[in-house]
Formats: sequence, C-alpha cells, structure tokens
Amino acid sequence: MMRRLPLLIGLAGMLGACSGRNRYEPVAPRPPFRCYAILADTGSPEFLVSEIVLGTNVLFSDLKAAAVRSGGPGTTGKLGAQWRGIGADSIEVQWSRPGTMFGPVGILLGEVRGDSLDGRSAAGSDIIPIGPGVHVHGHTVSCAP
Repeated sequence: MMRRLPLLIGLAGMLGACSGRNRYEPVAPRPPFRCYAILADTGSPEFLVSEIVLGTNVLFSDLKAAAVRSGGPGTTGKLGAQWRGIGADSIEVQWSRPGTMFGPVGILLGEVRGDSLDGRSAAGSDIIPIGPGVHVHGHTVSCAP
C-alpha cells in the first residue's frame, strides 16, 4: 500500500492540473475571406447559425478555418467551425462544440453566386448521410466582429 501512495498522489495531481484547462480552442479564421449572414426560408431551426466567417488558413488537407455566430438555441456557447470548397462554386461548412466526439451541431452545403449563398442546412450527426434540413440563403456582410 505504501508504494502505491506516491503513485496515487501523482495521478491525483495530474488530473487536478488538467481539469481546469481548456483542451481545445477553435482556430480563428485568419484572415477572413468572406462572411455571410444566413437565414432559413422557413422557421428558425435550433441548429442553424446566423453568420458564417470563412477564413483562408488551412487546418487539414482541404479544410479551412471558419467561425460561426450564434443563431438558434442549439448554437449557443462556443462553437468551432471549418469549411471547404466543393467544385468551382460550392462550399460545405460544419460547426461543432469544441472537444465533442458526436459529430457536428450543423452542416451547410451551399452554392456561391456572386454576393449570395443558396443551399441547405441540417442538424449535424455522427451518422452519414445527414437528415432532412432546411433551405437557406445568405448574403455577404462585413467581416468586422
């Protein structure tokens, strides 16, 4: 028992030191490339965000940093986001809670047409394909915070 006591004290110290630290901090989109205000055609789904900020900094392979601003009640609190281009004129944006392992809170697939964005958004899931969503549209806005 006496040999285990230092081990238990050390383990308790490590757990205590880690418990107050934030393990994941979303990467800010720097510099902002384009910003969109997003609206659903019908209702206000709880997973939908009100604004998307697309960055140019690469996170992994073809994923770039993004940020989202709260929209519905399901998007309150800190959210991380990433985006990627699909073809010449479409984008995919996903937003999730930092450190979660249950998939994104929401997903938006949209076609960019000049200063506007037109597409579909759905509640995220760890199950692919995503479920039914809502038609959304957006327009460019200032990227100032």
